[in-house]
Amino acid sequence: MEDNQTDGVDPVPPLTDSELLRSLRSSIAVVDALGTILDFRHPEPEILGHDVGGLVGRHTFDFVAPGSAEFLAVSFADAGDSIVQDRPPPFQLELVGVDGQIGAFECLPRRIRRDDEVLWILEMTPNEINSLAFYGVDVYLDGGHVDEVARQITTRWTSVWDRGVLTAMFAIRDSPEGRSLVAPSMHPSVGATIRPLLAAVEDTLDDEDAPWNGDDRAPELDLDDLPTAVAEAARAAGLVACQLRADTTGDDHIALVAFGSHSVALSGNVTVLFDQAMRMLRAALRQEAAERVLRHAAEHDPLTSLANRTRFDRSMASLVDTDRDDVACIYVDIDHFKEVNDTYGHAAGDAVLVELGDRLRSVCREGDVVARLGGDEFAVLLSDSTPDEADAVAGRLLAAVRAPLPSGIGPERVTVSAGVSFGRPAELLGAADAALYESKRAGRDRAVTAPTDR
Repeated sequence: MEDNQTDGVDPVPPLTDSELLRSLRSSIAVVDALGTILDFRHPEPEILGHDVGGLVGRHTFDFVAPGSAEFLAVSFADAGDSIVQDRPPPFQLELVGVDGQIGAFECLPRRIRRDDEVLWILEMTPNEINSLAFYGVDVYLDGGHVDEVARQITTRWTSVWDRGVLTAMFAIRDSPEGRSLVAPSMHPSVGATIRPLLAAVEDTLDDEDAPWNGDDRAPELDLDDLPTAVAEAARAAGLVACQLRADTTGDDHIALVAFGSHSVALSGNVTVLFDQAMRMLRAALRQEAAERVLRHAAEHDPLTSLANRTRFDRSMASLVDTDRDDVACIYVDIDHFKEVNDTYGHAAGDAVLVELGDRLRSVCREGDVVARLGGDEFAVLLSDSTPDEADAVAGRLLAAVRAPLPSGIGPERVTVSAGVSFGRPAELLGAADAALYESKRAGRDRAVTAPTDR
């Protein structure tokens, strides 16, 4: 008996080349070193509206989007990676369809040598069959916001697939700014079905009994586990399966919630894709948290946690080019601060700075920029203010500072001198500084307001 036969079973004939090609989802192009297409194989008669047979003899640049042309030209050149390796790494390739629409592919190149001729075999796989995480990679690498990464992933998953299977995905984000729904961008044909579901989810974002808000976040959910309005909207859309992935580490939380119109739409390898997407979002969350820490460190005084000189100058500069004349500045200096350091030590001096920083912050409005400019100098930038309001803030500031210091710091109390200016931002800091020195010459522990035209 031959090896390819078994008792009582007829051997299965091997697939022909054409049958094998039709079963693949990739396209294969053979291109010479000048970029001319010598052969093109594709499972269907057309690709992006182009007749496959008509591509042979044409130049690849007739179909390549401008953003990919330069990279492709370098790849075809007999230089760089192509000298040292015949199998360069895959790269992204964008092709232009007949209607002008762009099709994105992952291109796996392979160089072969036939006699003295160099040929390239390009295996091109549509991005649309890549994993969910793939769609967030570019946004993530470009430093995109976590919400942007999530929107790319959820948009890819919200679609009608082969055999009419509908899937939908959204993300729920807890961040320092609050809880929010990250909804996918949807084709109108899908949006009409999915929007009522998203509206129901948005209405229940703060429902602590919702599975995406609880501590026990099971990956597989029954529709009855969802808030009633969400479950009803899901059933109305024909969705019967639901899965959840969540990350609860750190201060930022994010959950991915997926629905499917078939009981097994979210099973098998789909769960792997789901997990990959969640890992991508975790990485984006970590990156965003690290950037937030760095931004805070770059713009805040490490001792008092007030804004630093950089943040204050940036805030002032953002107002200079405007026509606003409702901005005030209060320049503050601690009276005889050197004596505090000399008498009680620098640790006591630091404790005084921290205490005064807290008191300055407590008398200012939310949105005012309270900064330590350096040493014992502080400043407050008030927007949308009036001269009377600025003087009132300066008065509250002086009173707050005069209160006795906590026991154990060192001195029983300290005072400050302040200069107040009001008007156009370009002259504010200089005018407030001059007024500050007037207050010191007048005896300290007071505020002097610079002259104003108003």
